[in-house]
Amino acid sequence: MVEGFSIVNVEQIRDDLRKWKVREVLESLDIAKDKVEILKKLLTDKNETVVGNTLFVIERLIKDGKLDSEQTEELLDTIIRLSKSSNDKIALNSLKCLRTILDNVQLSNQGYDKVINTLSGIITSRRGILREYAAEELGILGAKITSFIKRIVEFLVSLIKEGKDREVKGAALSALTEIASRSDNVEVIEDITREIREFIKTEQDAELKKKAISSLEIIFSKKRDKLTPKTMSEIKEEVPEIDKSTEVPYEENVDIEKLFEMEKHEVVATLAKENEGILKKVVEMLSSKEYIRRADALWVIARIIKFLDPNMARYVVKNLAGLVKDRNPWIRNTAIKAIAEAYVLYPEVRMDVIPLLDALLRSNNKEDVELALNIIKEILSYSHDEELFRATLILTIKKLDDKSIRPVILGFYALVADNFLNVDTELIRVLIGKLNEIYKDLTQDEKKIASSLIDLLTTILKGRERR
Repeated sequence: MVEGFSIVNVEQIRDDLRKWKVREVLESLDIAKDKVEILKKLLTDKNETVVGNTLFVIERLIKDGKLDSEQTEELLDTIIRLSKSSNDKIALNSLKCLRTILDNVQLSNQGYDKVINTLSGIITSRRGILREYAAEELGILGAKITSFIKRIVEFLVSLIKEGKDREVKGAALSALTEIASRSDNVEVIEDITREIREFIKTEQDAELKKKAISSLEIIFSKKRDKLTPKTMSEIKEEVPEIDKSTEVPYEENVDIEKLFEMEKHEVVATLAKENEGILKKVVEMLSSKEYIRRADALWVIARIIKFLDPNMARYVVKNLAGLVKDRNPWIRNTAIKAIAEAYVLYPEVRMDVIPLLDALLRSNNKEDVELALNIIKEILSYSHDEELFRATLILTIKKLDDKSIRPVILGFYALVADNFLNVDTELIRVLIGKLNEIYKDLTQDEKKIASSLIDLLTTILKGRERR
């Protein structure tokens, strides 16, 4: 027993989380009287894997109805604090947890207010996937909670009108589109449509104008029954790019290839995100013999992978695996990034990615090893995954004797050198020994990398000895 907690051993739960034993954790929490206090403690753990898996466990508990609104609200401040973490993986996982809360739990007005402030801050201060995720969630919240919708819409409109950062404007457009697409409030839909039309008239950035037109297409397709005939007529007149094909209902028999040919990728992304049948059709296109069609489908998948159901994410990743060896660099690199993103966001995806990486790293083929290390490098760019990096070291150290593969491994070590700070002392000593052993056989370029690595690893060991 750990003092302060009842029935269950918190240290055992922590160890299970670190080893990804989620089922055992859920069973332990089922009999815990102080479940919320245990979860709070775990959310402040120093180990990233423990924190990330605790967020995942909270999602499971909420979906299974084992955390009520009051209990969830008790955890809200800690989850919000994690969403502001400088560690992108933790921030992403906490945003994903917030999305589960928004979809399944009725919060207090104060709780919603905290979430709105958090998401608004992320949209204006963070970049890339975090900003996109926050924009999507703010859109969900705006459509769901009518008492906050005016405030959210006004904030987003101010961003597209006055914002200087194109990414911020793009995120705000995404959120406005989400609100209008989900809302049944005619006034809100009309107001958002009007603001986007005004934006198209005044915006000079061609890419942002294109995104705004896609936003109108999505709203036009999904909510044309809520738009007045006058507004619909004005949209068609002001934005002739909106084709009548966008008037088709959001059904599985929509002609996806025709939409791709018309460059309506954002429309397809919205369709696929909301309709599993359409998503599966897009996934099938990943194996098309036509490069353009594969690229179209991959663009959509990369755009929406952060919003998928975990089981669908596994299905998508299994199909993406066939593209990581594509001869086209864009397809290959985009598939790698999407797989890495799914690995970080969905613990379930590990069951498919880990065996893939293991097989590639054990291969004696240079291209296979390089591919695995590229995927791992992308995953590590989101987070210092200690277990993954340690396993990678164990499998690659022994391959340093292979002169054909050695440059790829040394290059990888150099690119992710900051991860050595979390490696155990014994393994660091093994790597130093191996580098010294092969040093005389290295090329000049390889010697430069090896020397830098030996210096770094030796410094890490000396620092530990002084503690």
